[in-house]
Order: sequence, then C-alpha cells, then structure tokens
Amino acid sequence: MKIIAAALLILAGGTAVAGTAVHLQTIAVDLPPGTHVQCEMNAKYVLVDPGGARGKTGEPVEIYRLPASGTFVWDLVVGPGGTVPSRTFVFRFDKRVLAPPQGLSAAVLFPMKYTVSCPPGAAGCTSRSRDVAFGIPVRVDADTSMNVCLQFRGGGNGPFVGVGADCSDPRNGKRVITRAKQ
Repeated sequence: MKIIAAALLILAGGTAVAGTAVHLQTIAVDLPPGTHVQCEMNAKYVLVDPGGARGKTGEPVEIYRLPASGTFVWDLVVGPGGTVPSRTFVFRFDKRVLAPPQGLSAAVLFPMKYTVSCPPGAAGCTSRSRDVAFGIPVRVDADTSMNVCLQFRGGGNGPFVGVGADCSDPRNGKRVITRAKQ
C-alpha cells in the first residue's frame, strides 16, 4: 500500500510544472477510393497496479486516471488516390504525464469508436465498426509534449487501424520508436 500511496501523492501533487500536450497526427493511406471512415477518440493517462492492488493475484487494478481535454472527431471519404490529407489534434493533460513508480505500470490510453465502410465491390476491404482503446506505454516522464499517430491503412486482410508513436507503417517491420521529449 505504501507504493500506491506514494504514487498517488506524486501524481496528484500540485507541482508548478505545466501539464502535457499529446500531439495527434493522422494518416489514411492505401484505402479503396470511396471508403468512408468515421472515428471519435479521447485520451486518458492511467496508472495501473499489475499486482491486483498489491494482492499479487487477480486482475490489474487501475489506481489513478487523468483524462485529457478534448475529443478528436474525424469523418472522411477516401479520394481517388487512396489517401486523404493528414489532420492534427492536441489532447491536453492539466498535469505532467509521469513514468510510474517501481512496481506499477502507466500508459496513455486512447479510447476510440470507429467505423470503416467499404464501397461496394472493393476487393480486400472489409467494413467494420469497433469500440477499442489503443495505448502507448509511459516509461519515462514526458516533458511538455509527446507525439502519437492514428493510422488507417488498407491491406490484404482489410483495413488496419492503430495508434503508434510515429506514422511509419508497422506492418513493414521498420518502425521507428520515438520517446517523449525529455
């Protein structure tokens, strides 16, 4: 319990340091022309005790949550080239996003509802709707900002949807991981 109390004291403490801004960039490529994409996304920082609130058994327990301001909404129809212009959005946390104390885990989660509607006859495109939460682990204290990328990509197994630290294609195995600014 001392670990949890110390973590909450650190995270809830009224430090004079400004909060963290999460800069979201979007990319939508290789989707069939006429594909309709709708999404709504929020952000929250969570601190989790993977040891079930120190009981060491059972499910991980969320012990702290800090929601970010703002909701990102994107509604697009893919043009003739299979791409759409990128968008940007900023989620703002009123406190810094910090690395977890030893024994705990932390992440910025992006709860999201999305729908991909494929045009009739589009080969390799499968329409789908999901209510998911993507996450970026927090291993080091973020300074004033961090960057993430929301991706919609076409492909042989249907559209790929994901969130990563950058906009490189995670399917090609050459993803570059960027760290929060120190």
